[in-house]
Amino acid sequence: MSKYWEGRAAQRELESQLIASKYLARMEEQLRSAQADIIQQIEVFYSRYAVDNKISYADAKKYLTAKELKDFRNITLQQYKALSLSGNPEYDRILDAIGYRARISRLEMLHLQIQMQMLELYGGVNGLQAYTYSGLTEVYENSYYKSLYDIATFIAAYQPVTKLTDGVMKEVMSYNWSGKEFSKRIWGHEAKTMDAIKRELEHSFIRGRSLHKTSKAISDATDVALSRAETLVRTEANFFHGLANNNSYITADLDRYQILATLDFKTSDICQVQDKKIYFTKDYKPGVNANPFHARCRTTTVPDFDESEYMEGEQRIARDPVTGEKYKVDGNLTYKEWYKEYVVDKHGEDKVSILKKQIKNEASDKEQFEKYKLIFGKDLGANSFNSFQNLKYNDSNKWMDIKQRKQSVLNTLNYRESFFGKFGDKEVRSWYKWHDKAIPEKLNPKDSLESQAKKAHSLRNQYRTEARLMMSDRSAAERLNNTRVNLTFEELLKHKKDKYQLEGEAAYKDIVRSSQTTNKKVDTSLGLGDA
Repeated sequence: MSKYWEGRAAQRELESQLIASKYLARMEEQLRSAQADIIQQIEVFYSRYAVDNKISYADAKKYLTAKELKDFRNITLQQYKALSLSGNPEYDRILDAIGYRARISRLEMLHLQIQMQMLELYGGVNGLQAYTYSGLTEVYENSYYKSLYDIATFIAAYQPVTKLTDGVMKEVMSYNWSGKEFSKRIWGHEAKTMDAIKRELEHSFIRGRSLHKTSKAISDATDVALSRAETLVRTEANFFHGLANNNSYITADLDRYQILATLDFKTSDICQVQDKKIYFTKDYKPGVNANPFHARCRTTTVPDFDESEYMEGEQRIARDPVTGEKYKVDGNLTYKEWYKEYVVDKHGEDKVSILKKQIKNEASDKEQFEKYKLIFGKDLGANSFNSFQNLKYNDSNKWMDIKQRKQSVLNTLNYRESFFGKFGDKEVRSWYKWHDKAIPEKLNPKDSLESQAKKAHSLRNQYRTEARLMMSDRSAAERLNNTRVNLTFEELLKHKKDKYQLEGEAAYKDIVRSSQTTNKKVDTSLGLGDA
């Protein structure tokens, strides 16, 4: 591979990502606008139903009054039906589903208002789907024409190029390379974002969060939508850039192409293996023998010529993974050869092994860092992500001590909003058991048995609710909320009487006793049977 092709390949891949960036900026503008509209709808909801700037979950689930329902049908639904004229069948499906309901809750009304906003964000005339289509079309056209130009320049034979028609572009843009067309994956993002917003609203009403905190949570949830969109667009841009390259090779009667990976430490294992490999254009298959090989792939291709007469003295650009410096190496060097000579032999296997772990585990380490900051605070001894990774991979004794103390420290902490959705089942269960066992310490023995029972019952319900809020598995938490509902004190007394024939002081004593116990079957399944 000559320096000519390496330079052109790097330039064209950069161009495709710059085009993607341009459209992502427009998509962010649309998302921020939708975000502001959604928060405004929530503000109206709070102004209508909040007491002391808070709304309980029970109040949120109350049905609309007759007047509110009438206004909803005659004004809100009619506005959304006007939007449905844009031709999106999803509008009609949702409106039909709720339009014939005899009763609608306040929360359902808010969900509908937000969902219609999300449908407009993703599927509207200037929605994310439209911008993605336009951006990827531009990526393909730019890559296709310029690849043909680069080939013609190299072989010094310029020929007329047939313009890409709308029909050709429609066929290209419907290419299904990963199981779903990109447009269907975008709608999958819409559903995930809507689910996240619903969860945050539920959490707000259960915990009685203020409008300010609710708005912040919704903003965070919609920020995740932008991150998902960027991953999709950049991956698809790499794909359509690669597809345009391959089609240009075929147009130019070239039957082979070569994989070109980036020589740095961010390059994935699969791209390292694929680097410099040669394939036939007729066998082109993205994800198998052509880019993208994974999300946010940076690998590209170049046409394969017999360039032996041009290759003497040619070089590739590489980046030192430790210092970050760029330098040039032999143009025929593969990724594996570069890795051995310029990385392992230069920096040593141990240092390189640690660096690889840090890069490979970056995403999971960031989650772990955030979790450990919540638990230890300043006592973690790492005030930045880099210092956390340095501690984890270079100070084994201190890291082992922190891991061993993590659960015991967490157990002593009271629930706070930053714990929402952050912990695994075993972590939560251990926290819950510890707090339940500590209930007797919070009771005043001078109080009547009835008062102590009420206090124990209240604390038990509080810890159970907080434990479910801490769970990272939000689907499981929702199932528990629906199937194992907290009983009122009166309902618990009735249960003691009906099942155990306990009344009066005997019932009060049993409520205090049972408030400290947890389900042994669940405990054992999580390895906490004796904890």
